[in-house]
Amino acid sequence: MAHLPLSYSQRLLENADAPVPEYGSTEWQQLPDGSRAKVAAIVVAAEKWRTGRSGDGLPVRWTDNRHRRIEDARRPRPGDHPGGPVPWEREVAASE
Repeated sequence: MAHLPLSYSQRLLENADAPVPEYGSTEWQQLPDGSRAKVAAIVVAAEKWRTGRSGDGLPVRWTDNRHRRIEDARRPRPGDHPGGPVPWEREVAASE
């Protein structure tokens, strides 16, 4: 799997009209919506998400725990249905 930016992403990064701030930062929020640097910051964030790597090739260390909360929410919990037909569905089908 390549960790380089996709070609169209690279073009967007090269066309930034100002220094590229971190996505979501105060500096990023203050840029006008039409700013190419604002778009480039979004591209940088997307590339980090896509590759799991920062611009210097090191693994991304996410600062929040949202990914952990999502993983936890996907785990089965006591009382969850294990899958397959639900008993009352068989009873309804048999009575028809």
